[in-house]
Amino acid sequence: MAYKRVVSALEGTGVLALDSCSDPDELALFTDPLRPHRITLHGRDARLRTTLRSAAIAPSLSLHRLNYGHAVTVTPQVPDGENFLFAIVLSGAAKYRYGGDEVVIGPGQVGPIAPYREFRSRMDADFSQLLINVSKERLESLAALLIGEPPATLEFQLTPDMDAQMLAVLPIFESLLHTATSGVGDDSPLAQQRLEDVALESLLLSFPSVRSRLREHGSTGSARLVRDATQLMHERLAEPLALTEISRRLAVSPRTLQLAFRRELDQSPSEWLRVHRLDRAEQLLRSGDPNYATVTNVAYASGFHHLGEFAKHYKQRFGQSPSAALRSRTKKPSKSVGPAGLEPTTSTV
Repeated sequence: MAYKRVVSALEGTGVLALDSCSDPDELALFTDPLRPHRITLHGRDARLRTTLRSAAIAPSLSLHRLNYGHAVTVTPQVPDGENFLFAIVLSGAAKYRYGGDEVVIGPGQVGPIAPYREFRSRMDADFSQLLINVSKERLESLAALLIGEPPATLEFQLTPDMDAQMLAVLPIFESLLHTATSGVGDDSPLAQQRLEDVALESLLLSFPSVRSRLREHGSTGSARLVRDATQLMHERLAEPLALTEISRRLAVSPRTLQLAFRRELDQSPSEWLRVHRLDRAEQLLRSGDPNYATVTNVAYASGFHHLGEFAKHYKQRFGQSPSAALRSRTKKPSKSVGPAGLEPTTSTV
């Protein structure tokens, strides 16, 4: 499961802020930044044992693993807030109430918590969650670019389709977590920012209630638009590319771009991009200098920032793993320098 990999990465890189905390004041100090709230304990032996592990990815984005260690009801102290929370259930169950809507969520399901209406949740003693915390301003601004108009509110309806699609984008957050905590992103802040855009855009588009608000604007011919878009993407295969950035450069709406790709190629822009990135990776693995190319270097040079996802998609397309493709090429050293975008190395992954 993708969310288990993110949790594992968070366990290895995040800061353990609370460990079996039973002090309500200390608890509030660390959890109120997520959303100031009040805790009501249920049953006998009413004692908190809260554990919180956190990692900041960007000023507007952070990941958290949180469990209270006791059956509790959480009620925000104010009806609105400054951030969105996306709770992915790891264990146990919780009953969420947002405005007049109520739903029970369990392991592998997602509970989006918007900042517009009154919210409360009742959690089992063994309830544990992975929280994606995004600032309201950041997410609303990105949604405005996608939808084509500033949204008054950004509501999320709870559907099974949402769970599957949102969980599918978690590898991007795993990559963000790795680069943010390892210092890799310090060398290229712009690339890190673009990867964050891709992650948040993918998160938004995983919700049917957001996709249904996309509008078509502009009258650019489909064939010409697809030609210009594919040329732009091909020139920047190694870079994180968000749908909003591509559509902005071509002066059309994201919806117009998506429809043009469906009409002309029967695939989405992201699907086209993944196929051509895989083709570039295959070429680098088979023709690159063995003294320079590694699976890791080739993945990054081809625009993949999550090695597990790269290996999975590569095997689906070519029938073997990237490492097998690397081993199968000629062992004869080349006198040329390494492929463009690859740094010399003597190890393989």
